[in-house]
Amino acid sequence: MSIMLLLVALTCSLYCTSAKINRRFVESIDDIGDIRRTKCTGDCLLLYDTIVSKINKTAKPCESMYSYMCNGEENYQQTGYPNNVLLKIQTHAMNILSSPVESSEPKFFNVDKELYQQCIKLGSDWQNEEYLAFENLRRQLVKYVKENKKWQDLEMKIDSLGFDYTFFDINVIDDPEEPSRRIIILQPPSLKHMQTITNKMIPIMKRKYYYEKVKYFGEFSAFDDLFDFIKGYLKEPVQVFLDSLCRIETTVLQKYREKRLLNIKTTIGDFDNFFEQLSEINEFAKIDWATIIRRTFQKVDIQVTDKESIIIKNKPFFIELSKLLNKTPNNVIVSAVLAKLITENLVYIDWNLSQTLETVNKQSFCLKETKLYGVSHKILYKYIADTSDILLLRRVEDIVANIAEAFVDEILTTYTLFSRERIYLERKLKSITDDLLEHVFYSPFNPHADLEMTPSYFFNIIKYRELLKHHRLKTLRNPSHFPLPFSIREVEKARNRFILYTLTNSDVLLSPTLPKGVLYGNYGVKVSAFLYALMNENIFIDGIYHYDIPDWFAYPEYSEDTISCYESIGIIDFNRHQVMYMITEILGLQIAYQAMLKDNYIKSHNPFSINLLSNNKITMDQLFFSAYVKDHCYANSRMVNKILLNSGYFSNVFNCYNYKSLKKCPLQAFGTRIGNIYFREKLKML
Repeated sequence: MSIMLLLVALTCSLYCTSAKINRRFVESIDDIGDIRRTKCTGDCLLLYDTIVSKINKTAKPCESMYSYMCNGEENYQQTGYPNNVLLKIQTHAMNILSSPVESSEPKFFNVDKELYQQCIKLGSDWQNEEYLAFENLRRQLVKYVKENKKWQDLEMKIDSLGFDYTFFDINVIDDPEEPSRRIIILQPPSLKHMQTITNKMIPIMKRKYYYEKVKYFGEFSAFDDLFDFIKGYLKEPVQVFLDSLCRIETTVLQKYREKRLLNIKTTIGDFDNFFEQLSEINEFAKIDWATIIRRTFQKVDIQVTDKESIIIKNKPFFIELSKLLNKTPNNVIVSAVLAKLITENLVYIDWNLSQTLETVNKQSFCLKETKLYGVSHKILYKYIADTSDILLLRRVEDIVANIAEAFVDEILTTYTLFSRERIYLERKLKSITDDLLEHVFYSPFNPHADLEMTPSYFFNIIKYRELLKHHRLKTLRNPSHFPLPFSIREVEKARNRFILYTLTNSDVLLSPTLPKGVLYGNYGVKVSAFLYALMNENIFIDGIYHYDIPDWFAYPEYSEDTISCYESIGIIDFNRHQVMYMITEILGLQIAYQAMLKDNYIKSHNPFSINLLSNNKITMDQLFFSAYVKDHCYANSRMVNKILLNSGYFSNVFNCYNYKSLKKCPLQAFGTRIGNIYFREKLKML
């Protein structure tokens, strides 16, 4: 956990907050109904003069562009700003959600409101509706446990009731080998979530009040033996079992991460046969994966066969899981499944009791319960409804479109890419940028139109999640099946992060009279670097696919050859992650520069011959790099200079080829990526 936090902090300080980030989007949220803008006057000229006229002419750009642009500047740094933006957006979302439900509003907007307001009432009075909803669940489970003693049957029953599987997750994602298709993925549960539940379980079970509630609701025969056994002890079968489950995932990740043997693409039949053969060895349990996966998709009227392709994320985990299940008595596994279900849902059954175990802020908790599609749509709708906002959006689209075109050029000209890699990358680029360029986030799609609200929040929220899960499963046969709209909650999705990032960094675009060199050197580089990082994320790396915090940073990966080359060029004081940041920034700089040259205005004015000020002869492309450095005066001067001097464009613009500190590592935008796990023959399957 500490390593993850370190990565977040490092990425935040070095990458996501590397500029004077726009406050205008946040200010518009403060008074969403009254958005006022000031026309570009002397402030624009002041900004312009700050970039151009403050040049330190005694410094040489090729020796230190940092000194050339930042001499005497006061260093500053705005750490944590992206998350602060999200927090402010979420605060405004809570204000919207707390307002009265209006019949004139669209249903998808009112569903957000009703669920939030029901959630806020948890623990405020005797919640008969919640008890009745849970009583219905109890009766079904009690009957099922008594009739079917196998844990696999119980897992499938729980899934049919709208809850998640205990030991694994079944979902649908884009097929990395065939970008036009969708594919099933089988993956471990969230390690962080499982550890949290495990840590809560024994303190909960040792409380007499909780025990009586479970006896009242549950009457599960398995619980009788469980409570008698653990009385007065910290270690007991269920706790040991779940602790072992958490250790499996941690151990497997540490053991196999470097070898990159964690993930495979196979078929359901082959995967099932593999475990069938394992079960013939006494050390492994028999798990009927084919039946589990088949029944999962039958819920949405999709038939899958043994020939259906499937991605197994972290295959060694499932092998070790089979060992653990084999040596654990079935009644202990069943007890663990039921105890986890009770522990996860205690907050709905008895909010006040749950707070004695872990105190949480109710407003924050209730905000995170839904995806906020309706509220997110309303916030963005208001944001771009004003005329000045529409003009700003057009400027954003103009620059992003040129950046996307530059990315396509890089993808097509990178000779190290396979044909299917090019297809995959182009599709990924399109999936990230099209929402912004085609206003998909602006479409009022209702992803939960079939949700009929009841007095029970517990019932409603489970049904809500089930509907969204069914929506994802249905995309297996129809990839274009109603793509879900923009959400301020789903920041694990690259397209959502990209929309947030482009809008919250668009401050400089409010000044349309600024030269395009400034806009691309400041805003364009930010967007290019962020987009490049999103393009090089690997969702199969643990910690990327499951987002547990409002984290919209990007975590790119590069080949060992690329990293080792840049580590060897004299960056003694920089660690590995700073080197990765530097590579991202160099490539973002190059892409943004290419995008600037593609800009119709720039092309029509020949950027290599325009004198922007008669007394300061600086061309458009020189202004591009000057604006970039001016925006990074807070940063480490050595790193800024290294970034620039490793960019071929900079050396060309400022004629730095006679200086010693030249680019020593070849760097091509998509020649540095590790490549998807299915694209490289050297990445052997298990």
